Amino acid sequence: MNILIHGTILGYGGIAHHTREFTKSLSKYHNVKIRNFNLVDLDDWAGYTGPNILKNAKHLEDVHHKLLYQQTLYDSNGELAEFPLSGYDESFTPDIHIIMAEVNHYYHYQTYDKPVIIYFPWETTNVLPKFMERLHSADYIWVPSEWQKQMLITNGITPNKISVVHEGIDPKKYFPIKRNNDKLTFLHIGTWNYRKSSYEIIKTFLNIFGNNDNVELRISINNKLDYQDGPIETFEKYGLPLNKNIKILGTLSEDEYVKEIQNADLYISCSRGEGWNLPVIQSMSCGVPSIYSKCGGQLEFSKNNLGIGINIVCENLAKRSLLINKNPYSWSSLPDYLPNNLYEPDYPQLANELTLFYDSYLNNKGSNYTEKSLRDSKFIHQHFNWDLITEHTNKILENYTNKNMSNIYYLIHSQSFGDTLSSTPTLRYLSKSHRKKINVVTHNKHIFNNNPYVDSVTTFDDYNKLILSDIIKYESFIFAGRKDNNGIEKKFSHIDARQIHAMDLGFQLPNEDLEYDYYPEPLSLDIELPQKYVVLHVTTNWANRTWDYNNWVSLIKWLKENKIYTVLVGAGYKEEVHHSLGDKPLSKDCPMFDDYYGLDLTNKGNMSDMWWVINGAECLVTMDSGPLHLASCTDTHIIQLGTAINPAFKRFYRNGNWEYKYHFLGGSCNLFCNTNLFYNVREWGDINSVPPLPNCLEKKPTFECHPQLDNVINKLKEIL
Repeated sequence: MNILIHGTILGYGGIAHHTREFTKSLSKYHNVKIRNFNLVDLDDWAGYTGPNILKNAKHLEDVHHKLLYQQTLYDSNGELAEFPLSGYDESFTPDIHIIMAEVNHYYHYQTYDKPVIIYFPWETTNVLPKFMERLHSADYIWVPSEWQKQMLITNGITPNKISVVHEGIDPKKYFPIKRNNDKLTFLHIGTWNYRKSSYEIIKTFLNIFGNNDNVELRISINNKLDYQDGPIETFEKYGLPLNKNIKILGTLSEDEYVKEIQNADLYISCSRGEGWNLPVIQSMSCGVPSIYSKCGGQLEFSKNNLGIGINIVCENLAKRSLLINKNPYSWSSLPDYLPNNLYEPDYPQLANELTLFYDSYLNNKGSNYTEKSLRDSKFIHQHFNWDLITEHTNKILENYTNKNMSNIYYLIHSQSFGDTLSSTPTLRYLSKSHRKKINVVTHNKHIFNNNPYVDSVTTFDDYNKLILSDIIKYESFIFAGRKDNNGIEKKFSHIDARQIHAMDLGFQLPNEDLEYDYYPEPLSLDIELPQKYVVLHVTTNWANRTWDYNNWVSLIKWLKENKIYTVLVGAGYKEEVHHSLGDKPLSKDCPMFDDYYGLDLTNKGNMSDMWWVINGAECLVTMDSGPLHLASCTDTHIIQLGTAINPAFKRFYRNGNWEYKYHFLGGSCNLFCNTNLFYNVREWGDINSVPPLPNCLEKKPTFECHPQLDNVINKLKEIL
């Protein structure tokens, strides 16, 4: 399976460390690539030198450089863009996406064409509402612990889309060694902050041990990318004496980090909230007695009485701020998430546990702690090693493959260009709902060229030759011109063409999803056009949908007289008519004009060429037609000439509204008899007899629903 991981692989934080280990383990079984967002440490950054951008990142192994696919960076315009990394492969197409990033990350809100797994740890009793909404729309959610799963279920996430996927340890890296420290060595690793209880841990140590030469607290509490005070400045700021039995370690390399943990006699953590707590599980794995608070994700691996648990006395708001030495002490780095709660550990119990451990060390070198810690190490190695976790992960992915990665086919039965183009909003909606590209079956393959929501395009003849099983099939524009089993015939003229496709699939599209998708091929015509010109699409259709030929002649004459360059577009074709009107197809021809100023491209080029011509124009003038729909995929002005069809069914939603560069010009009659069921009943007997109504149903000598020539010219003057 091709898996693209989106997240953070650089740096010394928990998420980055987890991503490195998880991707390395998973890559043994799948084709894994990593899209990295952060730079984390400027020492890793070699400047953008092509794929070797991260060559200085010493904590990356060779395998990671093979997996690194893309780097998200700001380009010269200040926009986020993607740059290839050392493992870039142009042919790589993901089957599934896994987002491994902190909550509410940029990556969470992008559009992905395949199923998306959001894999995240979290420390508080809830997540902010915006991200909770994103979780509701995710395909799947992975969390490290049952505690986080229950937190999400409590907040309304469907249980069957949540899986617990543990973080793990590498037993070949984190294992017990014989320690020969000349004094009792305590260790604490974690960026200084309120959530990590940094002040409380150091203050408790100082209260008990002062300048006791028999014990040393080794701490790594600084992270050069947190833009905080240095450790010494932090001690001074909060009134903590920097006694000689406190050793500040600074930021540790990967090798230094492992060495410090393996050689510690006691690891101390007593945080107010943890998504997982990698240092604690790693220290347990090394057979080091480990203190932790009984809250959050660390409850997953500390069950069965592992380690030394500190009780929780209450919950407090995460936004809580203390005043220590006249300085605020709070979790200020995450202001968006502060309405949630963190947990308050029993710090007097922490002091008691430190004292008990010290006394045991003096009396028997802590042998009773050592024996238990070795049992803890064996348990962690057995139940939280990466091989076991990856085996569990593969079973989950297999289940997804069987359930949700079947081939999806969308059969679009419309014959005409405009009606088929109007299926693209529904196609896009389907793809986004499935987080997967869709296979399209159509009579108009060229419409779907380059469409990012399409996997393959085939004709109905070729589709019918396929031997398919275990597929999801959708069909739209069905029962055109015939009744269903309930005697109902769709009133296509009474429905927005885009909604016809959606309604056949059982839903309706909201306004913001009504925009068409069209992705043209390069221009194939060898033509030169002026900077400013207008485009006319002149064609014959039903009588009430065809503007009089003499009107077109007069308009073209006016354009010529005013030296307005005019391009004629369109292609003649025949369309099947309703059975009640005969068995001969309707000819939709493009009439010829002898005298014009411009270029006649009728019956020349292809649909992409027409798009390029319309897109470059100041304005398109047409009636209800395929080019009308195509123009809505451009930024040009559109003048739609009125017909017997209510324009509410033909208008276009662009740039967030219905009016953007769209001008409907109707006539004096606004009965819109083609879209009024009264006339269906009057002409054919009931509303379920709905063949086309091609003429003026009020028997008027002219089509008063059509606009007057002067109105069209005046609108052109206004636009030009």
